[in-house]
Amino acid sequence: MNPRLRRERLALAVAAALLAPAAMAQSATVDPARYVQCQIAARQATLRGVQERGELTARQAASDQLRASDERARSAVDAAFAGCGHTASALGAYAHRHAAEIEAWLQAHPEQQQALDGLRAQIEAQASQVRPATSTVN
Repeated sequence: MNPRLRRERLALAVAAALLAPAAMAQSATVDPARYVQCQIAARQATLRGVQERGELTARQAASDQLRASDERARSAVDAAFAGCGHTASALGAYAHRHAAEIEAWLQAHPEQQQALDGLRAQIEAQASQVRPATSTVN
């Protein structure tokens, strides 16, 4: 085996070994309440991004302004997840493995379910207003 390739593989193996405990610790701190809190924060950031895009579209902003707005929105959503101490993919994996627990928690906390539903409805309403407008922008 090429010595350079061997060193690279060794470095990757060491990095993976060092990072694995941190990744496991991160997933261990997620529970349904934390998951929902992170989802609410991410949906709030998403809503702000969709609202900004709608305002820019209504003003017939240039495509570079729209792209910059989209990037700010993506960054805000990523920051919302990071503020919870997790990534979107880690929370998605948690949700997949613990869907029944999350559902039971939401049934026991209907105000949180209402918050999620309300944000989803607002995002969908804003997005539906933006879509027709963007089809007419050049």
